[in-house]
Amino acid sequence: MTVAVTHNSQYAMRRQLWLSDFAKQFVLVFLASLVTILGLQRGLAPALRLRDAVRARGRNRLDPLPPEMVQSELRPLVHALNDHMERVQSQMAAQRRFVSNAAHQLRTPLALISTQASVAAREGDAARRDEALAALRTSTRQISRLAGQLLTLSRAEPGSRRPRGDVTDLSKAAREILEAHAEEALKRNIDVGLEADGPVIVEGDGTMLREMLVNLIDNAIRYSGADGRVTVSVGHVDGSAIVTVEDNGPGIPEGQREQVFERFYRIMGTESEGSGLGLAIVREVVEGAGGSVSLGDAEGGGLIVTVRLPLA
Repeated sequence: MTVAVTHNSQYAMRRQLWLSDFAKQFVLVFLASLVTILGLQRGLAPALRLRDAVRARGRNRLDPLPPEMVQSELRPLVHALNDHMERVQSQMAAQRRFVSNAAHQLRTPLALISTQASVAAREGDAARRDEALAALRTSTRQISRLAGQLLTLSRAEPGSRRPRGDVTDLSKAAREILEAHAEEALKRNIDVGLEADGPVIVEGDGTMLREMLVNLIDNAIRYSGADGRVTVSVGHVDGSAIVTVEDNGPGIPEGQREQVFERFYRIMGTESEGSGLGLAIVREVVEGAGGSVSLGDAEGGGLIVTVRLPLA
């Protein structure tokens, strides 16, 4: 028996099968796409809320974002954003404090320099003009030192610099700083000495650690007076580096030993020139390096400053 079909009927049958399969596949692809879009929208909704929350904030708003606004998988991202905003907030606060301190402390010395320059320009007598110029040079040195200390203090504040792991030999650094101050000490007939058995190695910001020693030694020489004595000792005890700077100056009353670490604080009645920033810088640097600083009475009168830092 022979069965035959026409070409038209065969073509119609293939076309019907193809359209049927295409319709089924189209429906399946459409449903899969719809499920994917809905899933992405649901899955990305917390991230989009986080994006909108960040965009809606003002440029000066740096308070933490609530981690509960996203699912647990995205909470590490929120914590990282909060940590970053905290560092930025700390840097902005340090910058504001520096600008405020600089504006307040530089205003009076700059006015004094302007006055002294005007007096020197008007003075006809050569001797008095030289005296006015000498006073102008002294004021210029003072304001230069103040500006340097302000910059050092701004760098010492937490968050203002990237953490550094420099290896510093405190004995070597103290010796170099004492050598740099030797000329000034000789002019005032101050006996300067260093007691160090060997290298004392610490890890931290090497530049700031040197600034800490500079301020301690400079303060000791400045307040010792003529025919004074300054002794710097460097050693280590129980895993800690110990630096002491001792002088036989007027010392600091026990009731004011905490206040002298505040910025621009000066003890009433002190004759020595100073900005009140030296010990503030010392504390910022020491605490930034994980150490501590304390003040005490030196034997025979005077002040002894003790700094403890973790050994490397």
